[in-house]
Amino acid sequence: MLRKSRPKPTESPSIAPDGALNIIVEGTTVEGEVHSASDIRIDGVFVGTLQCKGKLVIGPKGSVEGQVQCAEALIEGSIKGKLHVQKTLTLHETARVEGEVHTGQLVVQAGAIFNVECAMGGKVLHADASNGNDLSKEKKIPNA
Repeated sequence: MLRKSRPKPTESPSIAPDGALNIIVEGTTVEGEVHSASDIRIDGVFVGTLQCKGKLVIGPKGSVEGQVQCAEALIEGSIKGKLHVQKTLTLHETARVEGEVHTGQLVVQAGAIFNVECAMGGKVLHADASNGNDLSKEKKIPNA
């Protein structure tokens, strides 16, 4: 006698479709751990750990507190914690960043508040741009 084979459970793809976007809208608070293969836009509040293989956008009223890893980031709102960006971190004039930043490239528009310890190209810059302090103080990071 032949048995019907059970259908195999469908697995979610490891790569999101082009144009896929996750959104945390204004008025929404999310706490916890999020892993995403696509872009994420935060206009509400996120507290926790966020890993994004795409681009992170924090809108003007959005805020993030915790640890973030992403391919690219554009910040218009606020972020406090550890931020690791593989490629380019862009801060608009309304951005407020506090904590620790590791990025490949950094673009900061006038007016952005950038109070961080920043690592780029093997150097750590102690930056307090909001107070007009000298950003040229460097110390080498030992190779890991």
